[in-house]
Amino acid sequence: MKYQDFHSIAKKHSNACKVLRDKIESVSEENRSGVIFDSWVLSLYYLSGYIIECSIKFKILEVFNHCKFSDVSDFSCEEIGINYRKKFKTHNLNRLNDLLESKISGIFLKNCDTELNGVIDSWDPVVRYEGIQFDYLDVLGFHDHSISILKKV
Repeated sequence: MKYQDFHSIAKKHSNACKVLRDKIESVSEENRSGVIFDSWVLSLYYLSGYIIECSIKFKILEVFNHCKFSDVSDFSCEEIGINYRKKFKTHNLNRLNDLLESKISGIFLKNCDTELNGVIDSWDPVVRYEGIQFDYLDVLGFHDHSISILKKV
């Protein structure tokens, strides 16, 4: 996988989220509950986190000047000063953001909204299998934030 593929994957997840969000928003307020609705909200949360993860990974590799023609690997990351297994091969959005901010300044992941920052901090791919319910409005904010990050990269 080339590093540009992370950007393509983020865009693909963004397209899927647009369809999900349109479906979610088509549901009347009084029907915004139940297994199907909750699974759509969970999927939007899950995929929005991947938009952020893939966007940040793309930007990390870009600013660290990863070779466009090399596959992303232990070796290719070592060549640019990234410990692939300890720093890059993670789903932890904060750790990825810290790696990015070690190279470029400015707040990339977090913002002033403490509730949104809590949603960011709690994102983990295993949530998909845990059946946890999330507040619909929090997930919409998280999705909006993922799109803003994708636009930055």
